[in-house]
Amino acid sequence: MAQEPKELAAKLQRTLERYRGEKVRGAELARRLEDSLKEASRGRGLERSLEELQQGAPGAEPGAAATAGRGQVARNDLLCLPSQRSTKEVGNIPPDHKDTGEGHHQA
Repeated sequence: MAQEPKELAAKLQRTLERYRGEKVRGAELARRLEDSLKEASRGRGLERSLEELQQGAPGAEPGAAATAGRGQVARNDLLCLPSQRSTKEVGNIPPDHKDTGEGHHQA
C-alpha cells in the first residue's frame, strides 16, 4: 500500500535532518583531521631540523651517524623549500647608481 503524503513527508524530513547532522559531523571531523595533519607536519619539520643540527655539530653523538640517510633526505626536503632571502647592508650606494649588469648572466 502507498504511504499517506503526511507520513511520507515526515519520513523524508527525518531522513533529511539525519543527513544534515551527519554532514555537520563529517565536516567537523575533516577539520580536526586537517589540524592534526598540520601539527604532525610541523613536528616532522622540527624533528628534521634537530637531526640536521645533531649531524652537523662537532662532536655529535654516535647515534647521529646512523641517521645520516634520513638527514640527507631532510636536507633535500629543505632545498626544495622556497628560499627566504635575507638582506645585508654592504655599504652606502649613491642614489644615482645604476646597475650595469656586469657579472650577471643575462639570457
